[in-house]
Amino acid sequence: SADDILKIINFILTEHPVPTPVFQKQFSDTAQFCAGTASDYLGRLPTLGAGLGIAIIGLILLALGSPANTLPFYCGLIALGFSFGCLMGVYPGFTAQVFGARHNGVNFGIMFTGFALAGILGPTLMQLLSAMGFSETGHYCAAGTISALGFVMMFLYRKAERLRIDQSESTYRLSHDADGCHRSTSSNDSQIIEGNS
Repeated sequence: SADDILKIINFILTEHPVPTPVFQKQFSDTAQFCAGTASDYLGRLPTLGAGLGIAIIGLILLALGSPANTLPFYCGLIALGFSFGCLMGVYPGFTAQVFGARHNGVNFGIMFTGFALAGILGPTLMQLLSAMGFSETGHYCAAGTISALGFVMMFLYRKAERLRIDQSESTYRLSHDADGCHRSTSSNDSQIIEGNS
């Protein structure tokens, strides 16, 4: 049954634990390939959203894990490794799409600066929460909340992008209408000159 399979997996992971960095690296590498393929069909922004969703699920699973039940913990590690690979595999192309390939190196460097700041602020936030009496579960919930803010950023980006597209279309229509009026005026002037001749 499914329960027996889960017990066997839990026993294997408990008796033969896998080093966490190795565990996550395998799924991170796999995700970079899968996310690149998915972004070709779904688009880069939806794929990034899926990566954020997987990260939140992974953090929830980490919160559900315990020394007596390590399966959710390992599944959470898989999800987080997959999420990291998804973001790393899609972000370079998304950065070039938004800002252009000309300055992609600079923009990609700024993005990696954000990763570095997260590496500093994350442990600092964990220490602060621990000092306030929160357990590891509180740490995971805080990280999940921060990850959920990514969806707010995605919504704002979509709204700004839609506004930009609408403005571009309006500018094009005005330019097209003005060009049409100019041609019509020039045609009428030509007819008048020919009539006077």
